[in-house]
Amino acid sequence: IKVTGVDLVQKNISRSLEYAPDNAKFYTEDILVTQRRATTTISVGVLHHIPNYYIQDLMVRAINTAEKYTFIGVYHTQSRKHVLDYFAGMSSDTKRYRVFKKMTPWISNEEHRKSWYRDQLQHPYECTATVQDYQDVANRTGTQLVWISTESDKQLESDALNKINTYEFTSGFIYGLFKKGI
Repeated sequence: IKVTGVDLVQKNISRSLEYAPDNAKFYTEDILVTQRRATTTISVGVLHHIPNYYIQDLMVRAINTAEKYTFIGVYHTQSRKHVLDYFAGMSSDTKRYRVFKKMTPWISNEEHRKSWYRDQLQHPYECTATVQDYQDVANRTGTQLVWISTESDKQLESDALNKINTYEFTSGFIYGLFKKGI
């Protein structure tokens, strides 16, 4: 298979090229304007950070870059609310980071942990999605939502609360696989 990657940030492309096999090519491009197409498009952890767009419109854009399949992972509305509310209740950024560190013991590289902390809790912008958003996007694009990580928003919300209560960090993601040609 051929792999094509696009990212708005040149540093990310340069880093990808360090590990790229011969069948992979990477380009510094904006997903909102790229004309590249692929059999399968994968977008995890990206769309919800694009400012000034409705999440459904961003998901539609990702689906339009695919010929057959699109896998999308974005922040889930209620799950993220609980995560952000939990950390917002802490008295300082130092305390938030200390708790985040305890909740992410699997991250051994401190630079990686700090980067992920900034992404998760000091983000300049994010939007979120619900199960209904995934269903609406499938209808808007004429695709089939062949798999979704949950059947209900309540289940994702409950999972996030359980993780927080057991001192385990969660990003609060929802994932879905769309198929064209239904």
